[in-house]
Amino acid sequence: MQPIINFIMMGCSVVGITLIPFLVKKYGKKKTAIGGLIIGVVADALNFVIPTNIVTFIILVTIGYVALAIPNGVTWAFVSDTIDYGHWHTGVRKEGITYAAFNFSRKIAQSIAALISAGILAATGYIANAHQSSTTLLGIKGAMTIYPAVALLLAAIIITFLYNLPDDKFKQIANDLENGRWEKGTFIQG
Repeated sequence: MQPIINFIMMGCSVVGITLIPFLVKKYGKKKTAIGGLIIGVVADALNFVIPTNIVTFIILVTIGYVALAIPNGVTWAFVSDTIDYGHWHTGVRKEGITYAAFNFSRKIAQSIAALISAGILAATGYIANAHQSSTTLLGIKGAMTIYPAVALLLAAIIITFLYNLPDDKFKQIANDLENGRWEKGTFIQG
């Protein structure tokens, strides 16, 4: 079933991605990202609590995946905004190192996620190509639902408290940069 579920989730996430410009325009980047994360938390938590049924499982895991696609898309705007903020704040543009740090952190996060998922499977007694016990099946369900719900909740908390560049402030920064200004004056043209 996993290939079918993945096809449904990824296909539906395209819909979520196409909604990003509308949502950002209406709610702003930060609220859009946090909203997607919270919807993902709720969908994944419900998916763990509701008794396993293939239809409800697919619907809720798809909602969670679509909800995750939205903050994943907005994250790239956060990175670009952060680069512009750094340029405006320091007078020096450091996009190469910022993108490198962002991509490196993504690779570390993917590695940790794989390690945790494998650890959950091992802890619940997963044996490849064998009939799985009810404990193992519950562990697999937890790895697909509770673990992402906790990770998404942590991401929402981090963005809420650590991303402090409101859209209106960013518009002012973008305007300043476009007109050759930074926080402490104007750029020297040379």
